Amino acid sequence: MRSIAGKELLPCEEMERRIRAAAEQRRDPRTFIIARTDAREVYGMDEALRRGERYAQAGADGLFIEAPESVEELALIGRRLAGVPLMANMLEGGRTPILRPQELEDLGFRIVIYGISLLMRSVRVMQESLADIRSGELRLVGTGVGFEEYKTIVGFDRWSNIESRYGG
Repeated sequence: MRSIAGKELLPCEEMERRIRAAAEQRRDPRTFIIARTDAREVYGMDEALRRGERYAQAGADGLFIEAPESVEELALIGRRLAGVPLMANMLEGGRTPILRPQELEDLGFRIVIYGISLLMRSVRVMQESLADIRSGELRLVGTGVGFEEYKTIVGFDRWSNIESRYGG
């Protein structure tokens, strides 16, 4: 195992064995195996692409090449690994440029996650709400969803019915 930049990579052959085992022992055919490699940062893009090709051959259904640093690198991944579903991670503040879903699709990516974007925005709103309460101004009161809408969003009636059915 090699450790660089705080990342530890298994030898490629070990990852291939693990992917092959997962693919061969898959119980549900709907299980989609995405192989990830952090080799781009540790060894460079050529090695990351080589590993991606090998992981697909070993049985991975999709590939995630971690941390491409430019649109050109994203395009290269899309070209070199065409035919395999590719995943892109749009992490605000990360190394990969943030692109729109359509732009990523045009580059060959079929799976896109904006992993913590919602959480990051929620935290900001929580900070602003707490500051508003602390200030005593309460200028944000009434700017969120209403209580009835909130209950609909979280499925309150469904959970209440379950609670009634099972006694509680």
